Amino acid sequence: VFPLRTPHQGTLVSLQFLQEIQVWSIEMYELKFCTPKAYKIFQLIDGYNSPKELSENLLAKSSILVPFPNRIADGLYTFEGKSYQLPINMPTEHHTIHGLVGNEKFEIIKTNDIVEENVVHLQHENLGQNSGYPFPFRVEIIYQLLDNGFECEIKIENTGQTSIPLGVGWHPYFKIEGAIEELDLH
Repeated sequence: VFPLRTPHQGTLVSLQFLQEIQVWSIEMYELKFCTPKAYKIFQLIDGYNSPKELSENLLAKSSILVPFPNRIADGLYTFEGKSYQLPINMPTEHHTIHGLVGNEKFEIIKTNDIVEENVVHLQHENLGQNSGYPFPFRVEIIYQLLDNGFECEIKIENTGQTSIPLGVGWHPYFKIEGAIEELDLH
């Protein structure tokens, strides 16, 4: 088990497309591709530049956002007729943002044969101990390099006896070339 903000580096490499991923904790640090014909390497993910920057995590770069990806005004929400108060983690705007797993510990489920299988599999068990979110769940994150791309799979299991409010998100920061005003999203 390791703290999320403590650098724990793993590297995945796909020889067919010369792709490389470096994962620090559950936050992706780098995602590099090499174009097959021109052999030009480019980095897709704008990651952290140092372990210190990663531990500060001021921008939540490539964070997995569970059990809610959005901003919850005043940290207050109602689920099945009952109100809950989450801790405010963005005091300047008086919101709760980015879920609850950002600073939690994740267990490394799979590390053997990492080069051959190009997979990193992590898991966290939330016991429902937060009074603002008293719903137990398990989250699994599986990063995998495929021969034709990259996959990030997030699995959530309700481990309690009641329904749970749930939202999932990813907070990627992409590196781009040129001015953002000149780009089109397809």
